[in-house]
Amino acid sequence: MKIRRFLQAAALAFAFDPSSAGTDAPAFTRRWSEQHYGSASADAVAAVHTEFEELSADAMSDYAVVIAVQNLADAMREIALRGSFNFSSLHASAAATQKSAAATTEKWRQLSQKAEQVLASLPPRVQQTFVSHSLAQQYLLGNGTAALERLATAALAVSVEAAVSAVEQAAATMEEGCDALRLGEGNGHWRGYFAHDRLDDFQHSRRLLLQLVAVLGNRTVRPTRPICSCTGGVHNCSGSIPYANCPDMFSNQLPPAYSGDAYPLLYRSADPSLNFDGVVRGGCTGACRTTPSGGIMTIHGGVASVWLALPRGVVSSATIRYTLDGSTPAPSSARYASPLPLRGNVTVAARAFGLPAGVATPPSVFKYFSL
Repeated sequence: MKIRRFLQAAALAFAFDPSSAGTDAPAFTRRWSEQHYGSASADAVAAVHTEFEELSADAMSDYAVVIAVQNLADAMREIALRGSFNFSSLHASAAATQKSAAATTEKWRQLSQKAEQVLASLPPRVQQTFVSHSLAQQYLLGNGTAALERLATAALAVSVEAAVSAVEQAAATMEEGCDALRLGEGNGHWRGYFAHDRLDDFQHSRRLLLQLVAVLGNRTVRPTRPICSCTGGVHNCSGSIPYANCPDMFSNQLPPAYSGDAYPLLYRSADPSLNFDGVVRGGCTGACRTTPSGGIMTIHGGVASVWLALPRGVVSSATIRYTLDGSTPAPSSARYASPLPLRGNVTVAARAFGLPAGVATPPSVFKYFSL
């Protein structure tokens, strides 16, 4: 679950001055809501946030939900691969999961309806803030929990057809969870922010559900379960499989069907409003550290260097070209081959060349500062 802004504000206020922050949580929520949404909307927003926190405390987190989905999907698949449709060994836990998830899903639905009414009453300038920090996360948790409930229903089904239908519904609901992430990004400069999100893992869960559908329909072929999700980025765990091996997930993003509004974004879009960075990733080694924003700060003493890389499996023939003066890299710019020595303040702009036709990527920019 992403940390919500008013929770961050509460933690920081208490850290800097516990006496002024106080211990009255509802009062702080009301005060924060007024600061961000205005006095006319403060009570309604605070009520939603308070109910949101109370429900979050009792409900499964987004990560717990996807782990539960993945574990149940794996257990069902292993049974089916043995040539059996008898999920009786899962019935007790599936029945309990179905009941609990259905009740929680209904609570998320009711809260979302209340939040939608509040959203409609807010001034346009603060609506996206409310969507990103409240409503979208309700949709995410609600859809994730609903997917778990439908998968548990599949485990209790009395026919293959009913099981397949329920798993397909679970997969579609997981996709709606991804839509919630997209909604939380908005249409501004944060568009595409969750394109490579590894914490929620909704896309990977959806892939496992689609594999389960395939196994239930044809138990003679054993599909390969990816170790991680199909992003293969440099920041993901080892063993990720390349994009090209995930056509069921990314077919709408591969040429010639590439679309700038595809989600999640496999490559960066030609429209800068759909991206938060370029496809090139960067970092440093030696006497330096990476800041949370992606910039680099050198540490006194020692040697520092900058590395650049493309996500594994993007295009093996693609090259990275870079500049050190902040200008946009061109086909004639220096080609990256090995880590660059880091000396003083410098801006490294990097861009990938040799991507498939129709796939454009803006430059990635990394700023380095001497302390």
